Amino acid sequence: MRIPLLFILMLFLFLDTFSQEKIPFAAKGTKTKKRYDINLSYSYDGAKSVYKVNKKIVTKRFYKKMKRKRGPFRQKKYTRCKPCLFKDYNEYDTISSEFLYYYGEGTIWFKRYHSNGAIKELGFYKKKDNTKNSWRTAKDSTWTYWDNKGNMIYKEYWNKGEFVKQEPEQNRTEFSDIEFIVGAKKTVYNDTVFPEDLKILQIIPKFKNSIRDSLNLRYEASISVFASKYYGVRILSFNGNNLDSINLYDSLKLKSFHSTERLTVNITLFNEKTFIEQTTINIINNFKPVEDGQLSSYEEKEFQHTSKIKLVNSFDSTKTLSVPYYSNFEIILTDSITDTTIISATKTLHGFIKSVNPNNIVFDKESENKYLKYKNGDKVSISTNTYYNSTVSIPNNSKLEATLDRQSNGKEWLGTFSGYTAFVSGLTGLIVAPLVSINYKNWDFNQKRYYKVAGAGLIGVGICIPIMRLTQSKTYNITFDKKIKDKDLWRVENDY
Repeated sequence: MRIPLLFILMLFLFLDTFSQEKIPFAAKGTKTKKRYDINLSYSYDGAKSVYKVNKKIVTKRFYKKMKRKRGPFRQKKYTRCKPCLFKDYNEYDTISSEFLYYYGEGTIWFKRYHSNGAIKELGFYKKKDNTKNSWRTAKDSTWTYWDNKGNMIYKEYWNKGEFVKQEPEQNRTEFSDIEFIVGAKKTVYNDTVFPEDLKILQIIPKFKNSIRDSLNLRYEASISVFASKYYGVRILSFNGNNLDSINLYDSLKLKSFHSTERLTVNITLFNEKTFIEQTTINIINNFKPVEDGQLSSYEEKEFQHTSKIKLVNSFDSTKTLSVPYYSNFEIILTDSITDTTIISATKTLHGFIKSVNPNNIVFDKESENKYLKYKNGDKVSISTNTYYNSTVSIPNNSKLEATLDRQSNGKEWLGTFSGYTAFVSGLTGLIVAPLVSINYKNWDFNQKRYYKVAGAGLIGVGICIPIMRLTQSKTYNITFDKKIKDKDLWRVENDY
């Protein structure tokens, strides 16, 4: 009996050791979903239209091909994953990253590749808590990093989001975590606090190593009020270098709100101009409601934004279009470069144009995507969400690129419903009508019934297709150069 027991013990130890390696895999039958990480832009250089994919000039045909490949974001793509293996590709169909995702559990493991296809980093994630359907995952176990020749550079060790060590330590300042302490309590993204807790706000950076070169931390904070689910206005802004004692409450308590209005605070940490971390925290609205007939702080701010943005066709100035202040614009601009290892740096801003002046554009920034291209071929994308909380001034020049995606207000659901109805109506005419018109006993064909059913399907298609065309989103390409004359380009003007 000793031999079998010894064998079983050794087998158990072997399996346990093997499991510690945590070699990533996707189980047989796992759905694989292909995505494209592509940045698109369009501009006019004074002589011709210029199309760019990931900042590279391409043909119009290739641009449209990439636009179709990228496609729209669909939440159902994620909610149906139990699990799914996501693979991200660039415009040349070269894989850039892949990760295993399980809805309700989050990302299981993540792998990134160099531009030459060599693996760049590999690591694992684990849920921070055992709450059902919690999406919060954090780095866990071993994360390994390689150069583009396949040589391992260093490893990092994590335990459910807590940094353990880095081997060997890298000769640069690196952050392992940023803690936001509100009212003496550590908070995470989307936590809820009382207004009084904002008397004491601390930002505590944690580092991976002992290097502290070029460290100049500063914060930007803003408080926004939402009267509806999506649209809010920023009512207070703060910034500074003292991360140990930040008081947002004294300014907030002077404001007034309706009981139905929702408040959030957005806090962003920078090192010089480099984005480090951001969080958004909900604030309980326990303020005394404003009296009937009085304006809340939200309404006072909103009345300042009653202006509309007017689009004027650069080729035919008689063609104009007025769009609401909250119409979402995308502006692409070149960023300054201080790092000698970077070839190019561009950023894309999403948000609302508040006003257009001769020298600058006042822009309410909702999110920012920064794209860095390094001399070694690496490409890095950094995304930042600001939730309507950051107003920036952009120099007004002819090199700016911008687009506006405009959807008929409140009609998006109608377009979607019309699409489904048109599809069902088409199936009715092509498939259902012939099938229900056959007498399967003697195989006679009831022509009268066929015309009736197929006609109903045809009427459905005839009604739904025009509705789909009227409610679909339309993209307007924007120029800020008044010298350009192009029927596909529009200029932005204030319309008060």
